[in-house]
Amino acid sequence: MKYFSVFILFAFIIVSSPHAETDIPTTYETPELVRLTDDNTQLDANMSRTTEIYTDLMWAAYCSTREPQSQKSQNAYNALIKKLVSDDDFSEVLPKNELSFIFAQRAKLRLSKWQHPVGAEADARMSLELDPESVNAAWILGKTLADRYLFPNTTRDINKETEIFTALQRVVKLDPDHHDAHLYLGSIARDLGHPELAINSFKALTRIIPFRAQYHNELGKLYENQNRHEEALDSYERVLTISPDDINAHYSVGIAYQLKNNFEKAEHHIKRAVALLEERVNISRMARMRSRDRRMLAQRLQDARYQLAQVYLRFDAPQKAVSNFEDILSNDGKNVPALIGIGIAYQMLDDVQRSENYLRKAIESSSTEEPDAYNALGYLYAEQGIKLDEAETLVRRALKSFPTSGAYLDSLGLIYLKQGKLDAAIEKLEQAVRYLPDELEILGHLADAYLEKGLDQKALQTLEHAVQIEPDNTEFRQKLNTIRSSK
Repeated sequence: MKYFSVFILFAFIIVSSPHAETDIPTTYETPELVRLTDDNTQLDANMSRTTEIYTDLMWAAYCSTREPQSQKSQNAYNALIKKLVSDDDFSEVLPKNELSFIFAQRAKLRLSKWQHPVGAEADARMSLELDPESVNAAWILGKTLADRYLFPNTTRDINKETEIFTALQRVVKLDPDHHDAHLYLGSIARDLGHPELAINSFKALTRIIPFRAQYHNELGKLYENQNRHEEALDSYERVLTISPDDINAHYSVGIAYQLKNNFEKAEHHIKRAVALLEERVNISRMARMRSRDRRMLAQRLQDARYQLAQVYLRFDAPQKAVSNFEDILSNDGKNVPALIGIGIAYQMLDDVQRSENYLRKAIESSSTEEPDAYNALGYLYAEQGIKLDEAETLVRRALKSFPTSGAYLDSLGLIYLKQGKLDAAIEKLEQAVRYLPDELEILGHLADAYLEKGLDQKALQTLEHAVQIEPDNTEFRQKLNTIRSSK
C-alpha cells in the first residue's frame, strides 16, 4: 500500500505539471484494457478508497500552505479524519505512522493562532498513540502543554510542570538537534528553578547553533548563578568572540575577572562596557528614542560606572574610584551607593573630612534605612579612633537590618577593640570570621584582639590562616614572625 501511495503522489505531480506533455509521443497505440476478475474486486475497492484518502490529504496539505486559507485546511483535515474514524477498517487503509501524521498536522493547525488548544492536545496525544516515535507529535504536545498550563498562569502546578518537562524531554530524546524544543525546555527550566536542566538545554543549543551569541550568554548567566565562575567566564568570552561589542558580555567578563583577582582584565572589560554605553547614550540624544528607553540606557551606564568604581576600590586604586563616582554624582547627586562608595574611597586616601561629609550625605539622602552608610561611617570613626560612642550607635543600627553581616560585626568588634573592651571585641570578631572566614581584614583585627588579650597562640593560628590565604602579605608575615620570635 505504501508503494501505491507513492504512485498516486507521482501521478498527481505529473498531471499537474505544465511540462508533463513534452516527453509524451504525439502518436501512440492505446493498450487493450484488462477487465478485472472477481478475485480483484476487493483490491479495486481498497485502491479506490486509498486514492480518495490520499487525494483528500493532498488537498488538505495544499491548503495548509496558504496562510489566508488555514481554516480551509483545518476543515479539510476535519473531513478527512471524520471519514477515517467512521471507517471500521481505517487502520488497514493507511499505516499507523501516516495516520499519526494526519492527526499531528491537524494538531499543528489547531494550535496555530491559539484556535483550538484543547483539540490540539487531543490530536497530539492520538498521534503519539499511533506512532510513539513521532517527533512532530511529541513537539506539538510539549508546546501545547506549556502554552496551555504554564505561560498564562501565575500559580504553579507541579504535576503539570512535570508533565511539560517529560513531554519536552521526549522530543529532544527523539531528536537531539530539535532547536525549538531545547529552547522551550531551557527557558522553562531556567524560569522555574531547574538550573541543571536549563544548562543542558542551552549547552545543546550552543552545539546546534554555535554562532548565536544569545545562547552562550544565557549559559553564562546560568553558570554564574551556580557560582561556576570558570564556566561562566568561558561562555561570556565566546559571546565576545561572536559579538565583540556585546555590552552585557563585557560587563559579565569584567565581573568574572574581578572574582579571579585579575585587575587588568576586569578593568579592561568593564571600561569597554562603559565606553560602549556612553556611545549609545550619545546616539540616543540625537535619535528618536522613547524617553523610557533613554532612561533605562542612562541607568545602565550609571550601573556600569559604579561597577568600574567598585573594581578600583577592590584593587586599591581609590583615586580612579573617586573619578568614576564623581561621574555618577554629576548626573545624580543623591545616588546613595555612589555617595557611600566615594566616602570609602576618600577614607582609603586618608581624607577623613571628605569621607565623613559624603557618608553623612548618604545617610541624609536615603529615603529608607541605609545600613551600608551607617556601617561605613561607623567604621571610619573606629579606624580613626574617634567618636567611638557614635560609631557604636551607627554600627548597631546597621546590624538591626542585617544581624549576620560579617562586615558589620567586624566594624563593631573593631570599635570594642579601640575602646579596650577586649572580650566583647573578640566575641564580635569571632562571629564575623564565622560568616566571612577568608576575609583578611577581619582576621587581622581578630589577631590584634588576641594579642591585646595575651592569647598569643590563638593570634598565631589566626595569622597562619591569613598567610595561607595570601602568602605574599608582608604585614601578616611580619606579625607572625614577631610572635614566633618572642617565644
